Amino acid sequence: MAEQDVLSLRRNKAEPEVVGTPLFLRHVQEPATDGQKVLAELPSIDGTQWQLCLHPFSHRRDHNPDLSSLLGNAAEKGAAGQSAATNIFFNPAFLAAGRGRITRKPIFQLIAWECRDEERTAHFAMPVLHHPASLLMPEHYRALVHPFAPLGTPLQSTLPEADLAARLADLLKTAFKAGLPPLLIEEAATGTVFDRLADGMSNNDSIGIHRVEVGSRAALDAASETQYPGKKRRRELNRLLRKLTEQGDVDFELAKTQFDVLLRFEEYLLIETRSWKGRRGTSIQAIKRHAAFARQAVSDLAREGRCEVLSMRLDGKPLASMILLSMNGYYYPWKITFDEHYARYSPGSLLMARLGDYLRSLPDFRMADSLARTGTSWMDLFWRDKIMLQNVALAASTKEAEKLIQRAALPERLRGMARKLLRRG
Repeated sequence: MAEQDVLSLRRNKAEPEVVGTPLFLRHVQEPATDGQKVLAELPSIDGTQWQLCLHPFSHRRDHNPDLSSLLGNAAEKGAAGQSAATNIFFNPAFLAAGRGRITRKPIFQLIAWECRDEERTAHFAMPVLHHPASLLMPEHYRALVHPFAPLGTPLQSTLPEADLAARLADLLKTAFKAGLPPLLIEEAATGTVFDRLADGMSNNDSIGIHRVEVGSRAALDAASETQYPGKKRRRELNRLLRKLTEQGDVDFELAKTQFDVLLRFEEYLLIETRSWKGRRGTSIQAIKRHAAFARQAVSDLAREGRCEVLSMRLDGKPLASMILLSMNGYYYPWKITFDEHYARYSPGSLLMARLGDYLRSLPDFRMADSLARTGTSWMDLFWRDKIMLQNVALAASTKEAEKLIQRAALPERLRGMARKLLRRG
């Protein structure tokens, strides 16, 4: 199969009220282009204007704001654009696929713009959902993180983080004073603009930030010199591979073009449906809206050159298959499955070992996130490096931010207590 590179806060009374629009948005100024709401606007000494805006996300790509300054060009591999945004799950193509399928709430994009004349450059972006006040939680906006997208790291540009953090602090201060509900970002990687923002907030009473570490998960860092899996593990994998070759010709295939990726993704769905996930009814194919979401996400990302399918084959028959997503040098093994009839040969492990070798060979490779659950996981057998994750709350005061984090953690604590009680019973 051939490979190819492929936001005055007032409302216009004449404007009709949109059903389902959050109360806060009904008080912001009359909308600008494409329904955007300007939450804060500040001049800069260099003549530019900075804006913090909320944009309603549309299924029509041409109705969404231009984030090209953040997304980079997937077709241009190498050093260019390597400091650009890296969270593939906040890519508009991925968001469009999940709209109405993964979440039925309206999606908004929170964006910090630098405006000069008629030109606007995005320096920070994050998809958020509005959550009205409830018995447990205050009204807030929450970053769009879910099991299919377990990463809340914001999209940020190549602007130095200290400068971006200073701009965001001023914009958020204005927005919170005007009534913007607090923001909750779960499972964000450490080492982002949020850390810089926290460093500058210690003496600022106009904005609060609270962070809580939620654990780490396996990762592969291009700068790491540690070869993993280790020699003993590699010997065992080589032994299994030799045994498998006695059954026929073993090959590893990489599908890169959109057409080839679509063919191999359907193959992936069939293998997963035959596995324990299919028997439990938790495979992607078993839930129609999940299948529709995944097909669109894979197709649209493959069109942008951000999705590949790596498979291990025996005489052309797939034994293991992996969906690999990428964005500006960061890679994500999104989904992996294997044929259970060949479980004794550990085809999933053999494919993961080959993935590590493949990633290290790429000139643009910077980091791979296993997307595994925090703590010890199967992926620790292959990748020694770690990505630290944290939950972040931004609010008008530190006390308000702390309260948001605490209340957000309450449901999981209750579930944990229930599991312990059930085990004791």
